[in-house]
Formats: sequence, structure tokens, C-alpha cells
Amino acid sequence: MNDKKKQAVLASPVDRRRAVRHPTVLFVWYKILVEDPDPPEHFEGVSKTCDISSSGVGVFTAWLLPVGKKVFLEIVTKEFNLSAIGRVVYARKIKDGYFRVGIEFEVMPPNDRTLFDNYYKENE
Repeated sequence: MNDKKKQAVLASPVDRRRAVRHPTVLFVWYKILVEDPDPPEHFEGVSKTCDISSSGVGVFTAWLLPVGKKVFLEIVTKEFNLSAIGRVVYARKIKDGYFRVGIEFEVMPPNDRTLFDNYYKENE
């Protein structure tokens, strides 16, 4: 199979990956950033990641997070905690009443970005 055919087979309009994903399970605390004085019932919670990349994180949640909403995240690794603000880019129901949610990082403190980049470069 030539290179163009390989690219056509591997390409998918649904796959929006901009960076290599690292499968990992980490605890994450999230909070939907809302201006509503009466926020939704489940606007924050504790969850776990399924994968992470330099551009975002995939998480499993017990509640559906609305696509397009901004979310504050605190992700716990073995070596450090990572803080970020991201935007929910997809959410889909999976088995057992859980949801898989994709969050694209929009803002990350420079020190956290450095720790994150160094950690994943060393563990590739």
C-alpha cells in the first residue's frame, strides 16, 4: 500500500488528535466554570483520566459535561499536580452509566506546562 493510501486509511474526520496520547489513569478534580448563580447540580466532581496529551485529556465521568463549556482541572500525577483550564470538545455515553469526555487544554500555568512536558518526554 502506498503512503497516500495509508494516510487515507488512517485518517478519520472524527479523530481530532493534535498530539500523541499517553494512556494513563490519574485522579482529576473538575469544575465547570459557570456564571450562573444557580449552577447545574453536577458542575464539579472527581474523576479519572483515560489518556492525556500535550493538548488535552480524556476523562471518565459519572455525569455528562456539556460540550463547549470551560472546565477547571486539577490532575494528580505521582510527581506533581497539574492545573489547567480547558474546554469540553466531546462527550459520549459509554457502558455502565459513565461518560467519556474530551477536554482540550486552553490555559496552563507555565510551571505546570514545563513539568508536564518534561514528565512525558522522559516517560515516552
